[in-house]
Amino acid sequence: MSTTENKSNKAILIVLAILLLGALGYIYYSNQEHTKLTTAITEEKLEIQDDLKKMVLKYDEAIAQNTEITDELRAERDRIVTFQESIGKLKKTNYGLIRKYRKEIANMQASYDRLSEQVVELAAENSMLTDSLGVANNQILEKTVQNDDLTLQNSELQNTVVKGSVLRVNAIHVISMRERTNGQLKETTRARRTDAFRINFRVAQNDIADKGERIALIQILDSKGAVLAKKGTVTFDDGNEVGYSDRTIVDYDNTNMDVISLIELDRKAIAKGSYTVNVYLDNRFVGASNIVLK
Repeated sequence: MSTTENKSNKAILIVLAILLLGALGYIYYSNQEHTKLTTAITEEKLEIQDDLKKMVLKYDEAIAQNTEITDELRAERDRIVTFQESIGKLKKTNYGLIRKYRKEIANMQASYDRLSEQVVELAAENSMLTDSLGVANNQILEKTVQNDDLTLQNSELQNTVVKGSVLRVNAIHVISMRERTNGQLKETTRARRTDAFRINFRVAQNDIADKGERIALIQILDSKGAVLAKKGTVTFDDGNEVGYSDRTIVDYDNTNMDVISLIELDRKAIAKGSYTVNVYLDNRFVGASNIVLK
């Protein structure tokens, strides 16, 4: 082989070596760049997922306020969660997809900003309505208290009127009478001569009581509590049963009215001792008096 051919072969080998080194260097550089690109894309993907998590949290806070657009907020939140899950399932990602994701996130952020502004406006309106409602409730409460006071006052006034309209009896007098041969009655204190009791009492004046007929009952009790000259029995509203010796109608006209009752007795049933006369008016006990016979 000539010297010229040797030199040519060496030159070719040098060129090939240089090209090989260049190729190896390019491959190494390309691998480094690919690794950097893959790392950057992975980091970008993680950052996107983190942004989506933050948006979900923001929607959760907005939904918790329970406004009129809560359903719309839930729908948007569910869309973000679905998008987030789809990104997590992707095995390969490139910058084209990253740009698409970023564009979608920008749209989601715009939707959130719009809905968030509505939530703020609705919260402000609800606050104003709550304040107005609070004022109204306070006014209603004050009126209710006033009405309750008026109702109580009216009730007390009605009770006062009812109590004030009750009729009262004054000065109950009982006189034992004996019948003379000529039929006239004369006062006596002797039990064996008693043929009747003359009872008189006064119904007191009452300007606020109702006018009209009132029933007066007179009851004579002996010392043992037995009813003398019993004419009948009545049962009062409280369930108390009372036997009476006389029943008379009083045509009351709001003025003082004197009532006289003459109750005939069986002389044989009259013994010495104390006798009680009770007076009832409108089914209510109004007074009593005693008489002692010798």
